[in-house]
Amino acid sequence: MENSALLAFIGAGLALAGSPGPNTMSLAAAGAAYGARRSVGYMAGLALGMLLVIVIVATGVVGMLLTVPGVAP
Repeated sequence: MENSALLAFIGAGLALAGSPGPNTMSLAAAGAAYGARRSVGYMAGLALGMLLVIVIVATGVVGMLLTVPGVAP
């Protein structure tokens, strides 16, 4: 995978991570219920989980592309 494609994938992942969704809503609820300071660990866990999902998906996509002859450069 070229660096430009990887950067585009990371950019798209970060944009989607900031959009309203279940993680954002649950973090807002945790912040409202427990306060910002006590919700920092939860936020770190959500960010780490999102990073892990991005890495797993990227690995799978690259693996699939490398198995198909003629697709990878």
